[in-house]
Amino acid sequence: MKFESAYLRVCLPLLLVMVANLVPHQSMQPEANAGPVTLRWDYTASGAAGFTLYCGASSHVYSTRVDVGNVDTYTIGTLPEGMTSFCAVTAYDSAKSESTFSNEVGVLVPYAPPNVSFSASTSTGVAPLSVVFSNTTSGQVTTWAWDFGDGTSANIKAPTHIYSAPGNYVVALSATGPGGTARKIASTPIVVSAIPAPVANFVASRTSGVAPLAVTFANTSTGQVTTWGWSFGDGSISSLSAPAHTYAAAGNYQVALTATGPGGTATKTAVISVSAPAPADAIPPTVGITTPLSGATVSGTTSVAVSASDNIGVTGVQLLIDGAALGAEKTAPPAPEMPRTRQ
Repeated sequence: MKFESAYLRVCLPLLLVMVANLVPHQSMQPEANAGPVTLRWDYTASGAAGFTLYCGASSHVYSTRVDVGNVDTYTIGTLPEGMTSFCAVTAYDSAKSESTFSNEVGVLVPYAPPNVSFSASTSTGVAPLSVVFSNTTSGQVTTWAWDFGDGTSANIKAPTHIYSAPGNYVVALSATGPGGTARKIASTPIVVSAIPAPVANFVASRTSGVAPLAVTFANTSTGQVTTWGWSFGDGSISSLSAPAHTYAAAGNYQVALTATGPGGTATKTAVISVSAPAPADAIPPTVGITTPLSGATVSGTTSVAVSASDNIGVTGVQLLIDGAALGAEKTAPPAPEMPRTRQ
């Protein structure tokens, strides 16, 4: 089969290849094309069953071969960015016999802008909030520009940033390369909340008793606390977390615990009731035998009745005969009369 001569040229917006006999023809100067390159050729002869596209990084040295079929337009998306690729076309017949190459064209494919993408380790939290940013941008990048939304920035690829104040912060990343600059703004803001105030709470080992009353305090407060302030209600204070205190005098004492942290201050109060001790007893008790009568003569089994009294109460009575204790002491107050029996 005989093929007519051909020529190949570059046009905008498409790379146009005019084919006649597929005989090499002088190439035109290439023009820049971004992204995939579309080649088109015209074949004015007859007998071609299809066409084969060849491209490579060096003139007349082709590493890519594509059987495009019986079409006159083909888009190739595998040409490397940032360099010139050289392309030519052959025609083939039904037996797959190919013609010689057409004229060659050089196609400069510039770099595309980067495809910016990133993610944050968290989008909510309490200040100070540390956020780690993962950079998943693709394409050729020479410089990075982060805007954290709080007036600060960074120019490293994958930074970590601390948000020290409450607020909603929109993060943006710009990536610049030989193909230009692209920018992405996060669809979800970083929401930073204020540190909550602590919750003050405590438990007293006892809330009432007789002076002197020793009380220990268990601190059950929650939250971030930097300082403690105890007021025991009797003029005494403490800065310990869990102090102990002794109340020396009777009274009702309001205990207050104040917990202070970066989120504020909280106070918890409770009342300790202290009563006075019982007064000392300076009056001795009185006791007497009411049965049998004094001077009576007894024999056999005799019942003895005792009468005892005291200003604050009788706690026990002990019978003695000739100085010796008779039986065990009775200790069931009050005991004004406690009968005893002797054989």
